[in-house]
Amino acid sequence: VSTQSTGTMAVSISCRKWSRRVFSPSLSFKASPFSRSFSSTVDREEVRKFARLSATWWDPDGEMAGLHAINPIRIHYVRERLTESLSLSRSDPLPLKGLRVLDVGCGCGLLSEPLARMGGTVLGIDATPTNIEVAKQHAKGDLSLNSLSYLHTTLEDLVEQGEQFDVVTCMEVIEHVNNVDQFIASCSSVLKEGGQFIASTINKTPQSYALAIVAAENILGWVKPGTHNWEKFITPADLQKLLSAHQLRVTNLKGLFTILYHHLNHSFQLHSLPLLLKIFLLLHYPRAIGS
Repeated sequence: VSTQSTGTMAVSISCRKWSRRVFSPSLSFKASPFSRSFSSTVDREEVRKFARLSATWWDPDGEMAGLHAINPIRIHYVRERLTESLSLSRSDPLPLKGLRVLDVGCGCGLLSEPLARMGGTVLGIDATPTNIEVAKQHAKGDLSLNSLSYLHTTLEDLVEQGEQFDVVTCMEVIEHVNNVDQFIASCSSVLKEGGQFIASTINKTPQSYALAIVAAENILGWVKPGTHNWEKFITPADLQKLLSAHQLRVTNLKGLFTILYHHLNHSFQLHSLPLLLKIFLLLHYPRAIGS
């Protein structure tokens, strides 16, 4: 178990009941914009923010340029952690075949599409309807994405429906929700025992404020002011407490190290040692069997 303190944030949660997983080839979910029985963790102001980005989400030179730049690292991390934790073949072009995968807060599909191309039966969900519309349109006609579905719904609605997945991904979402504790609880609820949870978010440090907000939003103009709220950022220690409270145990933690030079050159590096200017964090957690 690696739990090094670091300044960046992406979380990978691993549960080892995968060998007894139940695979359902069809995705029969009922779309509902907001949960009824459970209070939703969706921040409606955040939904409005991201709705204006939908049309240019897939533009690598647009406001999502930073997300495009780190996406290869996210994909590599997800593949490496899943193949290792689930004892899958690294040489298999479809290592996730037979696994149900939920991509929470999928946006317009930057991660959902690669997950499907790895063979997973993927459901991407997002609370922003225009994101789902763009995601569907982008995937349309691509035969390699036949196992990919999108739905405009909330995580809480899937909990209410009793859905279960082998893998849950949640990339750059935690810093945009209301009630992180409830959100993590819902992630755990839809994750099978032995399933894998992989997520990323922004660490709450002075450095993340300086780079993600002051520099990116107010000086360089990479994203519009107000895109991020530093008060919603969370430290690795606080996040681990929440995960542990919901039967999720840390098995791997990585930091995505970046400095201004790296941003300008669209270059990022993963590190496991504490570094002053880390912005994102990669963690690996399993959901306890029998919990």
